[in-house]
Amino acid sequence: MRQNVLFVLLCSMSISLVGCLNVLNHKFEIRVSGTDGTPFSGSYMAVTNGSSTSHTVDGTIPESYMVSEATMVSVAFQKKSTDGSLTVTILRDGESVKTESTTAAYGMVTVATQ
Repeated sequence: MRQNVLFVLLCSMSISLVGCLNVLNHKFEIRVSGTDGTPFSGSYMAVTNGSSTSHTVDGTIPESYMVSEATMVSVAFQKKSTDGSLTVTILRDGESVKTESTTAAYGMVTVATQ
């Protein structure tokens, strides 16, 4: 009897843990806005179930990058010019969660979700 109760308890805990891991994955969008035509470069990293994937980008405002399944996203983008503004917004499941901006010459923006 005690073995059956222990087995059921362990199975329940395992199912709960697997369910929690799946709930943590989200869809992210990294939106790059500011002064249209401003060039930028940098990278973003997506963490999914403990492993990370990095992507290097070279772009021009406006731009957008999609991350289909992740627990968190981290971004570091830098303007490649002295003029204009650079704003990075991270959306999680369609809702804005973090935004950072710069107008500095060759300014850098770093932003991450938790």
